[in-house]
This record gives sequence, structure tokens and C-alpha cells, in this order.
Amino acid sequence: MPSMLICASHSPLLTTERPNEHDEVMSAFGRLRKTLESFDPELIVMFAPDHYTGVHMRMMPLFCVGASARAVPGDFGGFPGAFDVPAEAALELADALRRDRFDVAVSHDLEVDHGFSQPIHFLTGGLDRYPVIPIFTSIIAGPRPSTARSRELGEAVGRFLASSGRRVAVIGSGGLSHDPSPLFPDFAATGEGVHQYQLHGPGSKDLSREAWLERVENLTLIGAKLYASGEAASPCRPDFDRRFLDTLSAGSLAEFDSWENAWIVEQGGLGAAEVHFWIAAAAASQALGCDPPSVDYYAPVPAYGASVGLVHAGPTTGS
Repeated sequence: MPSMLICASHSPLLTTERPNEHDEVMSAFGRLRKTLESFDPELIVMFAPDHYTGVHMRMMPLFCVGASARAVPGDFGGFPGAFDVPAEAALELADALRRDRFDVAVSHDLEVDHGFSQPIHFLTGGLDRYPVIPIFTSIIAGPRPSTARSRELGEAVGRFLASSGRRVAVIGSGGLSHDPSPLFPDFAATGEGVHQYQLHGPGSKDLSREAWLERVENLTLIGAKLYASGEAASPCRPDFDRRFLDTLSAGSLAEFDSWENAWIVEQGGLGAAEVHFWIAAAAASQALGCDPPSVDYYAPVPAYGASVGLVHAGPTTGS
């Protein structure tokens, strides 16, 4: 079927900071938006994280398909609103994945943050511009799947989409190297207030969602100033990023199977674990007949607190 792939980094600071690279980054998003609009997908399937904004440790699914989804207000760098989720197609996808030996969860009210909303906004101009099926994976919070399992999930999603008859765009959101661990500390090691919020979210007795989001925004802005001034070591790890992008653009997705999560975090920072979404999206696009992706943009940008990359493959014409 006609298909295409886009993978893109996200960062709350893309909406506030203006480093030298900013115009180039926004131009790269703009070019891919034009490509996507020209392709005019009938459906977008998106692999992305949430950062304790809508999904919490009280019940943390490894994989979750959203049959309804909305981005919450007040999220720094995010864009609030409801996604246009085709519920019947989302449930069909979840059933197909279960038949393919993936026991995915389903949410009929999936709340998410900028990990989903920011790329969709930059690439389409609105959360409801196109039908979107969101697929959440537990990456920031854990437990994390293996890279092999994320790749296999993507392949299974691609097989379903290939049989759907729809013109499909697949999007992976997140990465590359960055380290937001001060914002999202390990669940077992947090203080009581943060621990209770990570566990219960808006139901926490100590932190409201608004207070949590304010905390994240303040810490992010403090980190950005320290990185930009050189007072703190850059969170960007170009060697890790280039190794990842070279492997991805070669189409050698099975090579990622040996990348252990602990090694990814050690080499690229906590946020580098979001490369799972690129791997899954690329695997889905390969199953749909796309060639390996080409790199549209890459730069380490300490002022964003992250390395920024954008890649795409296709559009294919289908059969």
C-alpha cells in the first residue's frame, strides 16, 4: 500500500528557545510537513512516549494502543487537544497484534503529552488534521521492552497496515541522545512527593498535575540555561547518534536487537531510550514496502537539551 515514514526528535524547548540551529530545525519540519501533506495520508500511526503526564506507575502498560486520545493542557512544549482517533481501526489493530502474539493494552481515554502532540502539530498543523492511531510504549518510566521486541512490534503493525487498504504514514517520536533524568528520576529512588505523583498522577495526595508540569517546566528551563552557557556538560552524544542513524539509514534494523536498554541509556542518556520509537516506526515502514530512511537533519543542540534528528522514507506508490 502507499506509505511513508517520518521520525523526529521532540523537546519542550523547541517551542521557547532560539539557538542558531532553530531555523534549520523548523525548516526541516516544514519540508517534511509539505511531503506529508502532498502524500495526504488516510491514516497516521504514531509510536511515541508519555513522560508521566497521562500514564503512571499505578498501572504502566508495556505497549498500549489508544482507541481515543487527547493531549493534556499545561504541558510545556505540548499542544493540547483531542486526536482524531478512528476507534474501530485502533481496536482492529489491537486485535491483530494480539493474534500476532503481542498482548497490547487498549486505552479508551489515553492522555498524553508533547511526545505525541508536538511532532503531530509541527508536521500537520493540528492534532485532528488526520486520523491518528497512537501507540504508547513504556520507555521513560519502564519497564522497557527489548529493542528486538520494539522492532517486532513495528513489523506486526506494518503487516496489519499493509492489509488495511489505507494510505498510511508512520511516525516515530523521540530521541536522539538527551538525558532528562533530573526531570524523571528513577521511580524507586524518588522522594515522597515525586514518587506519589509518578505512581498516581493527578490522584496524588502531594502533587497535582499542574504542579508536576510546573516542576518539569522549571527544571527544563534551568537545564537549558546551564547547557547553553556551558556551565553543565552537554547532554548530546554525537557518537551515539551517528551510530544509531547510520544503522537506521542502512536498513539494518535487526542490528539493534543487541542494543541493551542499559547500554543505550549509558551511552545516550535516559531520553535516548526513545530510539525505540524510531526502530518500531522504521520496522513498520519496511513491512509496508518503504526503503530505509534518509537523514533530513541532524545536529546536537545543547540549548534544546537534546540532539535533534529528522528522517523520512517514501512516499511509496504502493501496488
